[in-house]
Amino acid sequence: MTHGTVIAGTPRSGFECAPNCGLEDWAPLTSAWHAWLERTIARCDGLDAPFCHGEHGCMHSLMAAAESAGWSTLREVVGNRGDASGGEGYLDGCFIGDRFLDLVEAKHLEFNVSAGGAIPGGDFNKLQKLARASTDDAVAYFNRHPLFAPERPFRLPRRRIGVLFASGWLATEPVDGDQALEAYLAKLRTLPHDVMAWSFPPAVHGLRYWNRHYVGVVMLAKLVRIDPAATTA
Repeated sequence: MTHGTVIAGTPRSGFECAPNCGLEDWAPLTSAWHAWLERTIARCDGLDAPFCHGEHGCMHSLMAAAESAGWSTLREVVGNRGDASGGEGYLDGCFIGDRFLDLVEAKHLEFNVSAGGAIPGGDFNKLQKLARASTDDAVAYFNRHPLFAPERPFRLPRRRIGVLFASGWLATEPVDGDQALEAYLAKLRTLPHDVMAWSFPPAVHGLRYWNRHYVGVVMLAKLVRIDPAATTA
């Protein structure tokens, strides 16, 4: 655990945010995310979960939670990569709050974990690359529309944020107890992040999908740049 990190929760459901990281206001968003996941899984009688459906399922759950917590959101906003001459690129999510306009790029990886919570080295290397790719894409997104155009500052600061979703699964039995979950979280905690939230809802204990037993989902968010707001005379 990073020194000074603020922790809330248990090995089954929690949130942490480094002090003065610039994403402290995501605390209510992650609380809403926990509640949304648990409610959705319960309504499915534990037979399905958003994190069984890749990046789109994970990003949908985060944006639905943001809406329930008071943000407005836009999904898959068309634009470019790098500048107007770059290839077409879609912003995974735009979160419009009272204080910030968040431009969010997300990545996702499913991987097999051991009953003791260990992540294979090859998959952890993939997680490291995806974490970098999410922040690189957040910085590279370009759009000349007035809401996003760099030469036309918006009334709110624009934050560029990379998000990584990690969905571990096992081929046989669930991860063995809180100690294994803590080991799993400790490894993921070494990835770059400002905010980390995790959800291992009890309802998924018996969930099997594609012959896999899903553990739950961990979200890591990293703020990479803030574009200042427009100044007023």
